[in-house]
Amino acid sequence: MYCIVCEVGVSVPKWDGVCEWGAGVLCQGKVRPLASFRGSFRHSIDGKGRLALPKNFRRHIGVKTKGGSEPVLVFTKGFNDCVAVYTEDEWPVYERRLRDRPFEDQETRDFALELAHWTTDVPVDTVGRILIPQIHMDLGGFERNGEVMVLGMFDHIEIWKPERYRSRLGTPAGTFEQRAKSFFEKDRGKRME
Repeated sequence: MYCIVCEVGVSVPKWDGVCEWGAGVLCQGKVRPLASFRGSFRHSIDGKGRLALPKNFRRHIGVKTKGGSEPVLVFTKGFNDCVAVYTEDEWPVYERRLRDRPFEDQETRDFALELAHWTTDVPVDTVGRILIPQIHMDLGGFERNGEVMVLGMFDHIEIWKPERYRSRLGTPAGTFEQRAKSFFEKDRGKRME
């Protein structure tokens, strides 16, 4: 389990348990299992600009039910010209990091202004489709009746134009093994601090 505000693992037997790490009112005792989006999928955007989410992603997100509420995804600008998509549970973690920064700091304000420009809520319909906002169609270079790559990035989803994705895969420095070694060495160093 994982507290959505204090970002600490919690050992509680049920989903709506109480966070034992002292976040108190902020997390309102809400604890949820950490979603994990994995895999890459080639999907098509239909003529209306809708994208069907991969089936195994829908189980983390849900779909609109008759007479019930509809799940909402948060779309924003991702790195390397992709569109990043967060669940309603994951987004507050990132938003809180921004809110914790001093807003009078110009670098923080500049980033917040750009992030706010690109960020919008998008509902998921009854069959697991999302209507990609035009601003994100333009950002990602997507076309109606065109293909996209939908990638599970563990805590969020990225939507890529296939050509940009292939190009990005071809540009990292070093081999996969070298990058993994560097990543895990940095991670080990953080835990020792």
